[in-house]
Amino acid sequence: MKRFLSCFLAALMILTLVLGMASCKKKEENKGEEEAAFSFYKEKMSDYISLNKEDYFGTTIKVEKIPEVGEKDVQDYIDYMLESTVEKTVYTDRAIEEGDTVSLYFRGSVDGVDFEGGSNMEDKAPASLVIGSGNFIPGFEDALIGLVPNSTSFTRVESGTIKADYVAYGEYAYTSGDKTGEVKVRIDLANPGEKDKVLADNIIGKTVGTSFNFEAEYDVDGDGTKENAEFTMKVNFASIEETAPITVTFPDPYKLNEEMSGKEAVFHVVVKELSRAELPELTAELITDTLKYKSDKDAKGDELVKEFRESVELYLNESRDSTIKNAALNKLFTALYEKAEVKKYPEKVVEDLLKYSNDDLKGAFDYYTQNYTDFPYTTVEEFAPDYYGANYDSTLSHEEAMDKYVRKTVLMQMVPFYIIQAENIDFESEEAKQESINSMAEYYANYYSNMYGQTYTAAGIIEMMGEEALIEEALVNLLYEKILEENTIEELVKAETEAE
Repeated sequence: MKRFLSCFLAALMILTLVLGMASCKKKEENKGEEEAAFSFYKEKMSDYISLNKEDYFGTTIKVEKIPEVGEKDVQDYIDYMLESTVEKTVYTDRAIEEGDTVSLYFRGSVDGVDFEGGSNMEDKAPASLVIGSGNFIPGFEDALIGLVPNSTSFTRVESGTIKADYVAYGEYAYTSGDKTGEVKVRIDLANPGEKDKVLADNIIGKTVGTSFNFEAEYDVDGDGTKENAEFTMKVNFASIEETAPITVTFPDPYKLNEEMSGKEAVFHVVVKELSRAELPELTAELITDTLKYKSDKDAKGDELVKEFRESVELYLNESRDSTIKNAALNKLFTALYEKAEVKKYPEKVVEDLLKYSNDDLKGAFDYYTQNYTDFPYTTVEEFAPDYYGANYDSTLSHEEAMDKYVRKTVLMQMVPFYIIQAENIDFESEEAKQESINSMAEYYANYYSNMYGQTYTAAGIIEMMGEEALIEEALVNLLYEKILEENTIEELVKAETEAE
């Protein structure tokens, strides 16, 4: 099986699993009734949708250029492999250097207002960041170089009496008449703001980590009207801001959060510790005994080290090639979903998948509600946008958004099979078909074994999904290969792809 298709196929396999489980659930509910499952492979897709051939064959797919693999990339990957073979040394008394792994808490704000995703202060464990990795906003990692653990922008207070100059982090539950709720809070006790002043007054003097009760007039609904409410509150920890924070500027554009593009952000940080692995020299003995690499040419000594480095370079180049092709497939099919003219939907499939999706959403909501006391949602409708992310249209009613989500899911299955049927894509022989079924089953047995940490077998995958589902996936594999043959991939620098 082609490696470059693995990620894209895995996503489609999950889609097939969802549709398959919805169908299986329906059959279970209707035991004794004969009902043939809808087959995207066998049903005539041209009855449901239409596409123009020039939209999927003979076109140029423009994707963001990925840098060529260089010697530094090879060395970085080898270092990554070696890091797993040695214990890291932890330091709490020396300055941070590039290449160190730091454990830190941080809180970011823009124009004095905390922004979503900009803080891990409420997490029990600190975040881990490799200095020089480029995983954070440009300038942030450079600003940490030279700092010593536990001597940075603020002190994290996890016990003792809460003082008036602290910033308190915690949660409270309230009851006001028939109104109840649970709220997570961060309150600057020195400057709490009009609404939270009454909370601040009751927090000061209490003990970090201990629950306490009080009664107060409070703006429960946030509309400016105060009403009597009973509170149970707990401050999990507090912080004392001491020195100048780190100031950085978000890239423009910033795709992860477009509202932050180009804005200046201020971060208060505390580094708990730093660690570094002292890597051993790459030798033939380490390659064979520790990294378990086997030479195809029975190479020894320096020749083995050279072969190993070449094998890493080949792997990285194959991964780069895979990433580019996956990006091209994703871009093409995303466009096809928009261009497809829908004549009708297989309404029975939509109905079954909608019921399955609603049950799945409710099950997830119940699980989080029962197992996480700080779960912020009180209804399934509030939870849905977080659960489904960009696939859930929050501008619609919940029922409309779920219907739209399900129909998009079904369309994503119809599009590839429309092309497969229109272009007569099929196996060369029965032997090739069976080989593909076995190959797909092996692939997903390994995929799910690694994902869930338990053993899946090819035979078990075939029993769970059925041969027809695997045939469908194998045909989609052939389709992707055909699409990559019939189209041109053009790599462009980031600015050019954004300007398209």
